[in-house]
Amino acid sequence: MADKRVASEGTSKSELDELRARADVNLKDAQIATLSATGRYEFAYNAARHMATIVVRASGYRVTAKSSHHVITFQALQAAEPAFAPMAVYFDRARVTRNEFSYNGHTIVSARSARPHRPAPALGR
Repeated sequence: MADKRVASEGTSKSELDELRARADVNLKDAQIATLSATGRYEFAYNAARHMATIVVRASGYRVTAKSSHHVITFQALQAAEPAFAPMAVYFDRARVTRNEFSYNGHTIVSARSARPHRPAPALGR
């Protein structure tokens, strides 16, 4: 928070409900078989980002960075709830892949990579 990339800010049930609804839509869209693997991957990634944002916002923080917003969201996820550290790392790797095909066009996403799945949760150890 010292570098002003994340600020302390309360949330509301309606904000969290809206984020949850966005995540749900993205997860459903990621399962549309007629979409390209890249399109399905993009939707799955967006769902993960929305879910990470839910944890950050529910913990009383908002990412306020003007750049690198997604990477900071995944860092804030880990800081807000250390039990989510493995997921934050997994989601950040997905961010790198997404950036490669979105901005550089060098990455081909396989159908297997595009399937929505969950990383092994850190909770309940």
